[in-house]
Amino acid sequence: MARLQFAWHEGRVGMAQTAPEPPLTYQQFLDFVAGKEGRYEYVDGRAVAMGTPSNEHQDISLIVASALRDHLRGERCKVRTAAALWTTARERSPDILVTCHEGDLARDARPNRYPKLVIEILIENQGDDLEGKLDEYEAVGSIEEYIIIDSTKRSVRRWYRNAAGKFEFDPYYISGLVRFESVSYTLDIDALYDEAGI
Repeated sequence: MARLQFAWHEGRVGMAQTAPEPPLTYQQFLDFVAGKEGRYEYVDGRAVAMGTPSNEHQDISLIVASALRDHLRGERCKVRTAAALWTTARERSPDILVTCHEGDLARDARPNRYPKLVIEILIENQGDDLEGKLDEYEAVGSIEEYIIIDSTKRSVRRWYRNAAGKFEFDPYYISGLVRFESVSYTLDIDALYDEAGI
């Protein structure tokens, strides 16, 4: 984004536009966010701060992540929340991901590059979870499923990778069960939203 500064022109104050700041390299991004609180994503050479999630958002994230962790106990897989995920030339921070890849399981591995399941918890201001991120996650070949769970109403959306390598979309789920085939887990939608108080 271009910075604006005040400048004097013919005896009056006006706005003069300066040249845009050069994009950050990935290493500059890592240096910038080191030690900072909150979540940031690396998008088009910028450090993009993510807003503070609502209580409902946090409740859903904790419930689902805990259930997946219990389900995968004993497997060589990790359930990670707000973890760094590399998507071609960007670093995203999905609410939950599951990875079973040795490259991601190595100590101090950042970012994750080979998750099989990615989950975003949708907020009222949808951001790009339904648009830009969908395309980015589809481009990461290891991702078998992309799940969006709404935190404002009962709604779960599921995309899965078909035989041609493209994402296909299931109908909206508003109750009952939805199967996460990538990790052989069945989510009880009613139980989830009842526990979250939605």
